[in-house]
Amino acid sequence: MIDRRTIFRGLMLTTFGLTGSSTHAQTGMTSPTIPRHPDWTTFQSGDLLWPAKPDEVIVRSLAGAAPRALPAEAEAEWRKERDAAVADMRATGDTSMRARANELAVLTFSQFQAQYFEGVQPGDQTRSLGTSIGRLSVGHVAILDIDADGAPWVLEATPSTSRQYEVAYTRFPKGVIRTAYDDWIEAHSEYMVWHGRMRDKPELDRAKIAETARQFVGRDYWFWSLNLSDEASFYCSKLVWLSVTRALGTPLDGDAQTDRSFWFSPKSIMNLSTVQMLHVPGPYGG
Repeated sequence: MIDRRTIFRGLMLTTFGLTGSSTHAQTGMTSPTIPRHPDWTTFQSGDLLWPAKPDEVIVRSLAGAAPRALPAEAEAEWRKERDAAVADMRATGDTSMRARANELAVLTFSQFQAQYFEGVQPGDQTRSLGTSIGRLSVGHVAILDIDADGAPWVLEATPSTSRQYEVAYTRFPKGVIRTAYDDWIEAHSEYMVWHGRMRDKPELDRAKIAETARQFVGRDYWFWSLNLSDEASFYCSKLVWLSVTRALGTPLDGDAQTDRSFWFSPKSIMNLSTVQMLHVPGPYGG
């Protein structure tokens, strides 16, 4: 008897033309022959997935551009959560944590937007993005986990199940989840999905990435969890950073400093020389 997931996989293969391996250079060129989703039969444990809608603009690292101002409600929420995070960091009594808290305490919302969404540093010239370019997003990244039966699962830190991946500044309990890939990709039917893998690492070593991430299932999603070694809470790319770093014994981005003063973005992972992109359906958020 063929179950629903088997039927869905067949529909995906038919609809998006998933035949054979979908390996493409990260050229930023869109080709009508490249399917929207990667070929799931090429997946290995520890691989990475980046979902994005076709009309989405992933504004992290867009040179010379700053995102539109977010609504006043978002700014108020951001300020409230920032102040709470600063208080928690200062309460530790740790000198380095207090220094980080002092930096965060004087960060304005406009500075945060420019730095987080696209990496613009204070003093850099910026311009506003137009309103006709589609939804703004910081992107999202998840980890593939292949079980003993060969079925793929997705490990991710997410603030909700809406699959919108908007920036959420409040804490979400049990935000680190493990989802069957069939259910995950069905929820992402309108998305394009990029597929990548750690370069020049043995398959067994890469499988440890998923094993490590699995240990954190049930932990909270928290945007303000800036310390990359803190296991109590995660945002999406922090889960990837810590899992890769612990599994492979070397920092994902080459920086061993875990007590960061700013966030580590999904797009920055895609651009690392240590990551090989295997499926690129188009420019990521271009």
